[in-house]
Amino acid sequence: MANKEPSISTSNRQETEEIKDMREVNPADIRRGFEDFVSINFQETGLLSSSQVRDQRQYMEKLLSNHGAQWGPLIDSYLSESAEQRKAENLQMYHNEVEGPLKNALGDKVISEKSYASWMGWIRDGNRHSDEKKSAINTTLPTYLAERRRVSVQRDTALNDPRFSVLSKSNDSKIKEMCGKLSNKDEFQNSLTFPQRQALITNVLSALPIVDGEQSLFASLSKELDSAVGTYISADSKKKWIARFNDPSINPKAREYFVKRQFPSYVASWKKIHTEYQKLQGNPIAATLEKNDVADIALFQDPKKFLALHYDKKVNIVQEVQNAVVAKAEGKETLHSEIKTVIDAAAQAKYVSYNNTGYLVAHMMERDRSVKEVKNFVKEWSKVRFRFDVLESKMTKGRVPQGLTRLSETSFLSLTFAQRKSYVEETESRVGVEDAPEEHSSFKDIKGKIRHALDSENWDEAEAFLALASPMAITEHQVSELESMKRYLKTFSSSSEEGESGTGIDMKSAIEAKKEIDSCLSQLPAPIRPFYENALSQNAGSVRTIGVLIYNVQWSLDRGYLPRDLGSVRETAREETVETLRPGVGHGNRIENNLVDGHQKPAINEEPNKAQNICTSSSEASLIAQTANNNKDNYNFWYWSNLIVQGVSAGEYENVANNLRGKLTRAAYALESQGLNYASVGPMTSLN
Repeated sequence: MANKEPSISTSNRQETEEIKDMREVNPADIRRGFEDFVSINFQETGLLSSSQVRDQRQYMEKLLSNHGAQWGPLIDSYLSESAEQRKAENLQMYHNEVEGPLKNALGDKVISEKSYASWMGWIRDGNRHSDEKKSAINTTLPTYLAERRRVSVQRDTALNDPRFSVLSKSNDSKIKEMCGKLSNKDEFQNSLTFPQRQALITNVLSALPIVDGEQSLFASLSKELDSAVGTYISADSKKKWIARFNDPSINPKAREYFVKRQFPSYVASWKKIHTEYQKLQGNPIAATLEKNDVADIALFQDPKKFLALHYDKKVNIVQEVQNAVVAKAEGKETLHSEIKTVIDAAAQAKYVSYNNTGYLVAHMMERDRSVKEVKNFVKEWSKVRFRFDVLESKMTKGRVPQGLTRLSETSFLSLTFAQRKSYVEETESRVGVEDAPEEHSSFKDIKGKIRHALDSENWDEAEAFLALASPMAITEHQVSELESMKRYLKTFSSSSEEGESGTGIDMKSAIEAKKEIDSCLSQLPAPIRPFYENALSQNAGSVRTIGVLIYNVQWSLDRGYLPRDLGSVRETAREETVETLRPGVGHGNRIENNLVDGHQKPAINEEPNKAQNICTSSSEASLIAQTANNNKDNYNFWYWSNLIVQGVSAGEYENVANNLRGKLTRAAYALESQGLNYASVGPMTSLN
């Protein structure tokens, strides 16, 4: 960095633009612009490879030798306003999506110094092409950090659980050794591989004593697991299920719901697939099958190996064996082989998931599809896959739209065809939204609210916003966008167990809503409760906005955009806010850390175009709630703002964001639809 060429100043840029218009740019101007380009994209960020710099330099010198006849591409690449913008965007991407998340992860002790150095070295490796680096930045790195943050949170939660202290005093030497490894941060972080860390946490969680009052619930789960081990699942699988039950970060209500409502369906699925497996094992035709009939026939023939497989893999193997048996029994071996070849080729080309090939072959055979028809289906799958690849390329080279849940290749292929098609349709709309012509602000806002609701899987809210947006859609493009969102909602949402919209809410329902609010308020961290109490005294829109600002914090924590130590953000804000509020400075088009305490309303940017961290304490709850109310329809405000409350941990944010905010918002709207307002003491009051 000591040899870095100075960037072109603002005055110099303006001067360059004037010269450019007159086509009087000289080689020195272009070379200076090129060196500034290299300084940012190679020396400072490492995004370019050495060969890319060398090739671009050779290309530049070749064109410069033509004495101005072909300098247009060089001027556009190195001296234009768009060139300046691209450099700024690459620099921002490096700081916000590489260096920032990695430093946060290192500071939070989520990754080791060795891992940090390895990643930074990889990004700055001059032998790697920029496309490879940008792809890793947009896909591999976020997943890498998210997985390690999850494990780190699990470790911290386990260590802070009172049950761990009891477990660590065990007379069992193996348990004591296991607890010692978990307690030793250096050994855990630096001596164990990531899979070993995952396994250690599973072992510890599964060994924790059962929480008082949940013995009966655990007994129900344990009974099912004991009966399943050796028949439907492996002993290792049982341990993972127990660890999941014992995880202290899981809300007790969520744990109860899982055991009583969800887990029985898992058991039923295990029993079903193993019943089919046993039936096929006794089929004489199945006994004759070979590798050319079913690629994984060896796994099918070995009960121990089959038992250890993931459920999805079991389902696919059983289906493939069933397909082969039916084909032999009905004399359709040739057709089955041909269709299977086409489907397997589609999986090989990554148009569909390997785990779905058995089902797809069965589907085609049952409907008497010809090989030609199957090939036509594959063409449609390939088209959707191509659209997915185009989107990935565009997002890798550019940026991922704010809030978009970007699917990995594996996750994308695991979807049904309808879901894959819906995903690319909606993502195409999202990726191209910034390039779309300017539209009326009210429609832009409602679109943003729909997308935020879809991103956070708040299906009922998305449906409500879509209903409001439909009359506002005037152009063909706007109608098309809403239709895409509707298809996405229909495809990905599950049927809600909440109340039915449009049926009206009677007083009994209103009382139930108040009880829900009472329950949620009692579970909120004490510093957050005043914010919701003040919002509830205003309206449901204010409640929703407070919830969105809290959700945004959790979203940022999950992606490493905020450190786990949220108190450090407040300290940063303490310094930055003084500078922001200086005369002539003010809020701007930049990421902001704003401290409300002591600075009041001027510290809050109500029209942000970049992320802002609103750092405050419960003493300012009234002001924040009022600001939330004033901006309840301001998409930019609640899309870009994070509410960081003093004294609230990252783990507490997760609980509020995932378990409580949605319930509070729905209940507040339920009361409001009845013309009622919430009151913590006494009867509910009418809004009229």
